[in-house]
Amino acid sequence: MLKNFFIGILFSVSFIGELHSQKSYWVFFTDKNGTSFDPYSYFAPEAIQRRINLGISLYDSSDFPVNEKYLAQISEHVNSVGHITRWFNGVGVDATEDQIEIIRQFPFVKEVLEQSSLMWKPACATIVSDTNPETLRDVHLQIDPMQGALFKQHNLTGKGIIISVIDVGFYGVDVHPAFQNVRFNNNIRSTFDFARDKADVYAEKSDHGSSVLSCIAGIVNGNEMGLAPDATFLLAKIATPWTSQPKGEENFVAALEWSDKQGAMLVNCSDGPDYESYFPEQMNGKCSMMSCASNIAARKGMLIIAAAGNEGETNSPVLLPPADADSVLCVTALNDAGYIASYSSIGPTPDFKHKPDVSAPGSALVAGGKYNFNSDEGTSFSSPLIVGFAACLVQMYPDLSPTQIIDSLHKSSSLYPYFDYSHGYGTPQASYFFDTTSIHPATFKLSRMENTAVITFEERYKPICNATIYPKIYYNLEDEKGRIYKYFVEGETTGNNIVIPELWLREGIKINVFYQGYYASLQL
Repeated sequence: MLKNFFIGILFSVSFIGELHSQKSYWVFFTDKNGTSFDPYSYFAPEAIQRRINLGISLYDSSDFPVNEKYLAQISEHVNSVGHITRWFNGVGVDATEDQIEIIRQFPFVKEVLEQSSLMWKPACATIVSDTNPETLRDVHLQIDPMQGALFKQHNLTGKGIIISVIDVGFYGVDVHPAFQNVRFNNNIRSTFDFARDKADVYAEKSDHGSSVLSCIAGIVNGNEMGLAPDATFLLAKIATPWTSQPKGEENFVAALEWSDKQGAMLVNCSDGPDYESYFPEQMNGKCSMMSCASNIAARKGMLIIAAAGNEGETNSPVLLPPADADSVLCVTALNDAGYIASYSSIGPTPDFKHKPDVSAPGSALVAGGKYNFNSDEGTSFSSPLIVGFAACLVQMYPDLSPTQIIDSLHKSSSLYPYFDYSHGYGTPQASYFFDTTSIHPATFKLSRMENTAVITFEERYKPICNATIYPKIYYNLEDEKGRIYKYFVEGETTGNNIVIPELWLREGIKINVFYQGYYASLQL
């Protein structure tokens, strides 16, 4: 009996040691030989129609299944097999280094990469929580900056648009009063927890995804909390927040491929790795699997809309994956005064892409838990507010490609064509799609004066120094390669002209200015 006891202890120690020595890997294959594919039995009808509308092949090789024989051989030499990825022709596995060395020798294995163990971080912070939303925050403050009422006046509520919300938990969505409309209309098409391989996404007490969803489709006291209350939703849980997630990106890729299969047009991502998960130079849209997968999703007709991140007050306020990707719409957060919020991550990316794309309110009234409402802040909420806007746009123009949606959101934004690395092109405005006749008169002149440049305000548009709310003057300096090396927002001015110092200027640069709807530039 005692002998068996010690044998059991030795076995347990050995087993635990083996678990500790194993890691998570990607195993990628050389080909998909011998596989076949029927898109009509694999894809939901909406996924088929999206491809047809956008002229995308129904028989793209990246959608073909992974070779089953390859998977079977791999499974014999690893501790466990995770999610299969058709897009990257591979699979996630947990294995020891010795097992991986065996797998590397298989002729059908193209590459093996260790998965990054990332600290998963929702981009938000709860300020106040209460069951009575009237004690918290005016919900109109998150809708009005986008002129959201205009969409409702035109019966644009996201109806018919499938939106996937990829997040870390949806606790309370099945009972919270903010989602009564969503439940009544059966607008949650499908759910899946990719971290635990089960359909239930409501059990674990993590409600970040619930708060995010409320900024798209929630309703409180008859008032919309987002712009797409009638959209159809896919809810994908991929991680546990605030913990190291060795398979977080694997789960994200699986959730994205699932969203495509289910027919999603728009995808919201308001959480992901924190700023210490990658080196700053790696956050270029090409290193993270999340970013690479999001670019593939765009080629398949889906638009990923991602929170920039809440790293603004750290030593590295970089845009976090997948917001750093070329084909992802990156959203920063504004404070109540309309400026970039101090906590919001900002650009540029290491390669100086025009990122972020747009900005939206970061403070919001959101659903929390089973019955509470929270007054929260974070880029987590800026992103879904823009998703609701995009859903209304796609409802108007259902054949828009992801690139066209991004372009339309840029052009409709409050600062366009002005851009900076904090606000992007500004906040999308619904009026752009209904009133195309408005012409903004010149509110200033931009001129060269000796060795400086001067912004001279037209008399009737001069800022009033004792006004409660000052008009904002945005200006930046752009080098010969189109990279912005200085930018400013003047919110409180005495109404005097603005003189740009000589030391900031040199031949070949461009000065861009936006003020009260009018934009001008000056090439030196």
